[in-house]
Amino acid sequence: MVLADRYSKEYATRINNDLKVIRVWRRDTFLYPFELFRAVVSEKPDVIHVHHEYYLFGRPHFSAIFPILIVLLHLFRRPVVVTMHSVIPSMCLTSNFLEKYGSGKRFATIKKIYFFLMTMLMGSMATKIIVHCESARRALIKDYKFKSTKICVIPHGVDIFEEKFDQHYAKRKLNLERKKVLLFFGLVRPGKGIECLIEAMPSIVQQCSNATLMIVGTSHPYLISPGKSYLKGVEELVHKLRLEDNVFFVNKFVPNRELPLYFIAADLIILPYTESDIIGASGALSSIKSFKKPVIATRVRRFIGDITDGENGILIPPSDSASLARAATLLLSNAEIGRKLGVRLYNEAKDNCWENVAWRTLTLYKDIVSS
Repeated sequence: MVLADRYSKEYATRINNDLKVIRVWRRDTFLYPFELFRAVVSEKPDVIHVHHEYYLFGRPHFSAIFPILIVLLHLFRRPVVVTMHSVIPSMCLTSNFLEKYGSGKRFATIKKIYFFLMTMLMGSMATKIIVHCESARRALIKDYKFKSTKICVIPHGVDIFEEKFDQHYAKRKLNLERKKVLLFFGLVRPGKGIECLIEAMPSIVQQCSNATLMIVGTSHPYLISPGKSYLKGVEELVHKLRLEDNVFFVNKFVPNRELPLYFIAADLIILPYTESDIIGASGALSSIKSFKKPVIATRVRRFIGDITDGENGILIPPSDSASLARAATLLLSNAEIGRKLGVRLYNEAKDNCWENVAWRTLTLYKDIVSS
């Protein structure tokens, strides 16, 4: 069963005889640990699997009480698996980090200690910890003294999409016919490096006059103020560089069913992140992999585990608009190179399709119950 948030009025939904979705908790309230625990006690599962991501349960002060849930579940004396979608190395817990991610600089030392202790708590009370990459596993062992036997690496799942329409159709639907389309996709906030991508566009347009950058995404729902300020700055940079005819924004949350249209229309996908203080899989990259598109990304922790430079994508230094422009120009002018990179990324991603990830997770459950 899945204990989901109450984004609909329906309390329980039975998908089939094997899966039941129960909507029991709400974001942005201090009640969610107790709502979830009450449902767990009522349903009496054999294994409890909790997903942890910062801001998953709401704004910072609400998400901060997540440890209460872990303690309650531990007292219930059933096996608890925690998937840590992001791991923050202890050296990255700085005042600037706290401000960038919405916690503010006030009482920074106390907040850093709290972040550290919250991670330690998950490691001590969970039966197993799942992370998405080996570097996250190493950080938990080195920085937080997790037992290596407690951590399991299971990659982020990838949707394998069978194309229902071609690129010509997608570009026509988006009014991008006869354009070479560069795509940025994801939440818009500081650390995503979109300003570097904008700064690279004049050089790209000089070499490829029909190049058009499509920025698809909106600000993080819990980082609204920094996101809006950042987006405004990016839009001002577009005007300053006179790129109005070469850059356009799809400033909204695009539901999963509509994403293929944008991915298929793209000739090149660029993820120019500058942040390197969080270890975890990139949801944006996982969404992209099955579309066989060439990807340019930066050498930051989110990408170096998935992309090998020159093999299945191109890696460039963060905040390096000149390198970004050279890589983009190369791929736009040589479709065969881009095609090979995209196919290799797709072939590697197939092993991490959601079905395989589900089987690996189920195997972990069985091992826990039988031990």
